[in-house]
This record gives sequence, C-alpha cells and structure tokens, in this order.
Amino acid sequence: MNGLHRRGVVITRPAGQADALIARLQRADFAVAHVPAFEIVPLPPSPRWSAMLDRLDRFDLVHFASANAIERFFALAPHAAFAPDACLAVMGPASRAVLAQHTSHAIVVTPGQERDDDVNLDSEAMLVTLRRLRPQGFRLALFVKGEGGRNVLQGALRAAGSLTEELVLYERRCPRLSAEHAKALERVLDGAWCCTLLTSSEGATHFATMTAGSIGARLMSFPALVTHERVAQVATRLGWQHVEQCVPGDDAVMLKLESIAPSP
Repeated sequence: MNGLHRRGVVITRPAGQADALIARLQRADFAVAHVPAFEIVPLPPSPRWSAMLDRLDRFDLVHFASANAIERFFALAPHAAFAPDACLAVMGPASRAVLAQHTSHAIVVTPGQERDDDVNLDSEAMLVTLRRLRPQGFRLALFVKGEGGRNVLQGALRAAGSLTEELVLYERRCPRLSAEHAKALERVLDGAWCCTLLTSSEGATHFATMTAGSIGARLMSFPALVTHERVAQVATRLGWQHVEQCVPGDDAVMLKLESIAPSP
C-alpha cells in the first residue's frame, strides 16, 4: 500500500499497556507509533510498606490507581490476603483485567458498573459507585498509587469519615524523546492523516513537552483523540487544533478511530 494513504496513530500509554491495542490497530491497517508519555520508575521498598502489607486485612477498601500500581503491588505481595468483604477498586476494564491475573477476590469495583450508559472513568464516578455499593461508607481505605496525581477520591472519603492511607510505589517522569521514537513519529506523519491518542491530562502535558518543536506542531495539526473531557481541555490548551473524544477502552477507541480516519 502507498504510504501516503496510510492512517497513522500515535499511542502515548506507558510501556506494556498498549500491546493489545497496537495489534488491533495494525490489523485494521493503521500505522502505529508507540511513544510512551510516562517513564514509570519504581520506588525502593521501605519498612513502612512491609508494615502496611502485614495488616492488609484491616482495609475494607483497596484502591489501585492504575495497572502499574497493580503490577507493582503484587510484585511485592504476590499472596496478598485481603479482608473477605473488602472492595478492590480499579478505574477501568484494562486495570480490571490486570487485577484478575493476580487475584480472584470476589468484590472488584469499577466506576459506573451498576449502569448501562457510558460513564467517565474518574474519581468522581468511582465515588458515586462506591457510595451506592456501600452507603454506610468505609472505615479504612488504602490507596495504592504513584507519586502525585489527583486526590479527589481520598478527600471525599475522609470528609465522609473514612481513614485513608497511601502506599506510594512508583513515580511518573516525563521522558525525553529518543531518536528511535522521533523516527517512529516521522514515519506515521509521512502518511496522509495521523491521530494522537491521549488518555490522561498529565500524559498529554508530557507528550507536548517531549515533542515541542516541528514534530509537535505537525502532530497538533492533526486530531487528538481523548477519553475524558478534562483531557480534552488540556489538549486544546496545549495547542491541538482538533480534539475528538470517546469513552475509555480499546473497543471505543477503535470504533472512534475508524469513524474519523480516512479509508486505508
């Protein structure tokens, strides 16, 4: 096929979290560049972590901020023993699938799971779901996460009387654009159309920093596809001229890309 007629997609998810989507895109005749907008750096273990894991069965809510949080947690505690009635909360289907690889715990919660309509996969939606599931609230909640991030859910639970603790296992850094990744971006930009998939506000900001200059300007002349209104606002502020939005999840991303991309 002539390269000028190819559809290009730039994936900015962290390494190891885009393989299935990339394979689907390639089968659908998209040219793909995977340029992670996060460098995930594990933090060294501390005695505090061990003490927290030793009393894991006291928490009636354990919230995992991301697939990275899940993987890092179970690397430390492969035989984690949660309280039988504890809720394990994750933000979306991808994290839920990762969690299922490590535990068969009975109560796993994702935002909006009790509804049939589309819902944002964010802290606000998670809070609504948790309140419907446990109207009496939670006594002690553990947040497994990286450094920084939004603390909306923690703050709301504390305001409702819950005690919360954090298990911070990694930090997220903005990587430099490598020569290999720059070449990958040039390849997808050589086609007639290109779209950048942005799935977090922080990732969008990192990616704009990484690609500042001519590559970034070319990318921003094509659409960005985002999975939350908050990311759409950040992408617009950063300079993307056209921003499309869909609900989170690989199925929704594929459908949206097929609807906005030119024919192969």
